[in-house]
Formats: sequence, structure tokens, C-alpha cells
Amino acid sequence: MTVREIGDYLKGDPKKARGRLLSLGGFPEPYLKNDAGQAKRWRRTHVDTIIRGDLLDLESVRDIKSIEILIDLLKERVGSRTSFASLAEYGAP
Repeated sequence: MTVREIGDYLKGDPKKARGRLLSLGGFPEPYLKNDAGQAKRWRRTHVDTIIRGDLLDLESVRDIKSIEILIDLLKERVGSRTSFASLAEYGAP
């Protein structure tokens, strides 16, 4: 969902729409339920589906935990430059 779609849903209150979007995410299911706990569970299930379903169908991945860590590291870097070196620092002693 976009801020505009959400603003229309909330009768034109863009500030409220943006706040809910940031806390609940932009997927309709968690957003429309308006429950932070439900949104967190939905995201976890969604990531599990992607990792265990889609990724494993494409590649033979043995270390799923490392993939989950990579996803968390990449989430923190959305909108900024990311290098392999900075990602590798996470696992460095």
C-alpha cells in the first residue's frame, strides 16, 4: 500500500497514514488489522516463506541462519550504500 492509498483509507490524514505505514508496514494484511504484534508475526511468516520456500526452490542453501542474518543486515541498510566488506564485518572476530 502507498501513503496515498492509506491516506484515502484514513480519510485524508497523511500524517497518521505515514505513522501507521512505518509501524505496520505496507502490506494490506498487517496494515488493515492495525495490530503491531500481528504485523510482526506476519513479517516473520512472510520472511520464512521466502527463505524456506522460494530460496530453497532456487538454490541449495545449507546455512539458513546465515541467510536470516544477511536479511537483517540488509534491512538496516535500505537506502544507503552497502559493501561486502561492511557485511563481512558482522561476522569478524
